[in-house]
Amino acid sequence: MSNVNISKLKGIVGDANVIDSPSEMSKYLKGQGKPAVIVLPGNTSEVSSIVKLANEQNVKLAVGGAVTDTQGITGGIAMVMSRMNQILEMDHLNLVAVVEPGVLHKEFLLKVVEAGLIFPPEPYEVETSSVGGCFAIGDSDSKSFEYGPTRTFLLGFEMVLPTGEILDIGNKCIKNVSGLDFIHFAVGSQGTFGIFTKLLVKLLPAPEAKKAVLGTFASLHKANATFNTLIKRNVLSTRMNLINASLAKKAKPGTEGQLVIIDLQGFKESGKNIANEVAAVLTLGGGSDVKIIEDEVEYDQVINGWLKV
Repeated sequence: MSNVNISKLKGIVGDANVIDSPSEMSKYLKGQGKPAVIVLPGNTSEVSSIVKLANEQNVKLAVGGAVTDTQGITGGIAMVMSRMNQILEMDHLNLVAVVEPGVLHKEFLLKVVEAGLIFPPEPYEVETSSVGGCFAIGDSDSKSFEYGPTRTFLLGFEMVLPTGEILDIGNKCIKNVSGLDFIHFAVGSQGTFGIFTKLLVKLLPAPEAKKAVLGTFASLHKANATFNTLIKRNVLSTRMNLINASLAKKAKPGTEGQLVIIDLQGFKESGKNIANEVAAVLTLGGGSDVKIIEDEVEYDQVINGWLKV
């Protein structure tokens, strides 16, 4: 299973894009596996050729966006999609983008924000994660409470199947499928059905205003009860976060108890009323030091700082 024909791989992607030096390979890998070689394809045709070669040689193939998880791989090929890192289209009118799988998530988010739009799915390791990896593993964060899971934002894709054939499916229409919804079925499949080579993703208009409501609770039970109250009252929040007492002290020194953070994104005027209602629910539920954050700098500190602890 480890007899990889490196010369044929070099013939497909070029000498510079085949790596078999252990020190160089370590930059692209995570997990305990030890592949024989790393290959960096530059387009769909090369991905297809690599898959066909792996089939011909009966070798294992692991795939990743920015890095490859090689758990369980001994010998074989690790394919890293980092060269396929272009944003091919940003369609403001239809609120969609076409991206290659190796685009880093953080870089894609910057381009989306520059366009006055948002792409809600945000993996925990946003600095190193790729857009392709996000959909391949179905990675989501707590914003899915309002915006829905990651699969909601995939409208179509180009994929190299396990046979090496190329599948192009989906379009810019919201309603584009009857019968089996293979597009969303592929999200989270971790390469089982194939390798993403292009992704058609849905974008949303940026919210007019962002606010956060904070409160501390003496017990997890009271904090959780507050979440239930907000849900029963149909208070639409972008995300609800609970940081336990030990982590809360790291996030906000001096905090005693469980820290609750309610993120609110939406319209400016209605957001004020919602924030006041959330603050009242937290207070009535036994929360202390309840505070509404409206300042943009302080909001970013809470959402992009404390929640990453």
